[in-house]
Amino acid sequence: MRAREVIRVLNLVGNPNPKKINGQSSLINKSSICLIAKVTWWSGCEVKKSMSKDVSGVDLSAQLEEACLQIIALAGDSKSKVYEALKAAINGDHSAAEELLTTAEEQIVQARRLQQNLLTNEAKGNGTKLSILLTHAMDILVTADSEKNLAGYMLMLCASMNNKGD
Repeated sequence: MRAREVIRVLNLVGNPNPKKINGQSSLINKSSICLIAKVTWWSGCEVKKSMSKDVSGVDLSAQLEEACLQIIALAGDSKSKVYEALKAAINGDHSAAEELLTTAEEQIVQARRLQQNLLTNEAKGNGTKLSILLTHAMDILVTADSEKNLAGYMLMLCASMNNKGD
C-alpha cells in the first residue's frame, strides 16, 4: 500500500455520509487507521524521511508521522461523533447527543495536545518540515473542531426550541 492510498483511506474517516465509497464503508474506526498506517510504514511508505534531528540525534520523522496519524484518527473519530450527536438530537435523544459531543470534545483535546507537542518541538529549534500528511492532519483537526462547535450551538438551539414549546 502506498502513501496516496493511505491518504485516500484517511479521507474516509469521519465522512458524515454513511454510503459506501468504492465498495468500502465510509466510516472507518481509529484502530483501522492505525493498523493501515503501521502496515504502510512497515512496507516502505513513500513518505519523506528527511526530517531534522533533535539535540540528542533522534530522527523526528517517525515521531512526526505518528503524531500526524494520531491527530487524523482522533479528529476523524471526533467528526463521526459530532454527526452521531446531530442524528441523536434529530431523533430526540438529547442526552445521547450531549454525551457524544462531550466525547468529540475529549478527542479534539487529545489531538490538540499532540499538535501542541509539535509546536513546542518546533519552538525549541527542532524544525518540522511541512508535509502533505501534516497539512492533512491540521486540516482535519481544524474542521473537526469547527464542526463540533457548530453542532454544540445547534444542540443548544434545539433545546431552546423544545423549552419554548413546553
